[in-house]
Amino acid sequence: MARNRRSQSAPPQARVLLPLILALALRLLFILPALTDPQRLSNISDATEYVHLAGDLGSAYLDSGSESFEVGLKRTPGYPVFLGVVFAISNGSEAWSIFIQVLFSVATVWLTYQLARRMFNERVAILSAFALAVSPISVLYAGYFQPEALFTFLLVAAALLWVRVLAEPSWWLAGAAGLTWGVAVLMRPIGLYLLFLVVPVTLALGSQPLRQRIIVCGMIVFGFAIPTGGWIVRNTVATGVPTISTIVGTNFLEYRAAGAYAAEEGLTRIEARDLLLSELQAQNDRELNPAERSDLKRSYGTQILLQHPVGTIKTMIRGAALMMLGPGRSPLYLRLGKADPHVADGRMEQTLAGLGYVMLGIIYAAALVGAVAMWRHRRRELVVLLTIIVYFLVISSGPEAWARFRFPMMPFIAILAGFGSERVLRLLGSED
Repeated sequence: MARNRRSQSAPPQARVLLPLILALALRLLFILPALTDPQRLSNISDATEYVHLAGDLGSAYLDSGSESFEVGLKRTPGYPVFLGVVFAISNGSEAWSIFIQVLFSVATVWLTYQLARRMFNERVAILSAFALAVSPISVLYAGYFQPEALFTFLLVAAALLWVRVLAEPSWWLAGAAGLTWGVAVLMRPIGLYLLFLVVPVTLALGSQPLRQRIIVCGMIVFGFAIPTGGWIVRNTVATGVPTISTIVGTNFLEYRAAGAYAAEEGLTRIEARDLLLSELQAQNDRELNPAERSDLKRSYGTQILLQHPVGTIKTMIRGAALMMLGPGRSPLYLRLGKADPHVADGRMEQTLAGLGYVMLGIIYAAALVGAVAMWRHRRRELVVLLTIIVYFLVISSGPEAWARFRFPMMPFIAILAGFGSERVLRLLGSED
């Protein structure tokens, strides 16, 4: 990718420490209240399963006869293995696990700086780092037992390698990018289909001759297939079904399909879910293992979605709005020890939620300016950023969507915001 030659050769500027220190301070600030009450670290859905798997890795992923094995099929091993290793080193300390996770979140701010610096220049990079450092969702969810922080760290690391590949023909960098994306999928399987966008974009934007671009794409796919393909093969041997995770079928039928069906039939999602599950059970009365049930749910859910296109679109729009506009009030209130995460009955809670909305609005306004400016002057870079943003926006938008799902998009939105802020400062005549 094109970039400022002077910034390319210059060493990282000391001022990058400012957004890094700010990012660390904000993230630590919001985990400190939970250290006196460890329950606040794991009171988000899914956290209990991750912690359970971390303490029982052998049974969950190696013993098909154990009760934990079904949970292991549902949750890919990346995050439980991370927690298991940290628990082992820290003698089971949940606080140390969260602290290390926060460090990964801060490291993601640094990677975002490096990515923006490679794509644009030092000034855009610093502004992008500041935008991610103060992003409400990025601050709040870094301190929960959820895989978002590590997943996003790997996602940005892979994007940095990918941007280098687009500019510099390198087979090993391509393989490393694919491998990093593949490991990210073992943290969160939602990234499984990202390569369906990355490969054509690489073919279209790569600076190499077509033959080299094809080879580079092949290396990306090869690297990606090592962890993901290996895990799918393992699940196929264990269950007879090629799957990355049994959560896929649950999401397709019980959330996406049920939401679309409910939107068109005038039901609640829970009523639609129960109806669809009963219909599916009536069609299949034989005993199924968890992967077979998931595959059946995925197939039936896809059928329902195709039969209810209007409901599918409606629920996707609602889900996208919830995901993109929520400042993260629920995790904020839970972290502060509120019994009801949906009610702010104190001035501090209301003030912090209001600040979250203001900060999110500023970031989005700057990102919009950045997107428009890139469309005029740096379309290749805009395509790279939107490839990842749009992928997660589309694949995460549904009845199950909430603000947490915005977490992986924020580094790339922050770069848009950094570019937009730099343009505004330039128009205002601001000096470095």
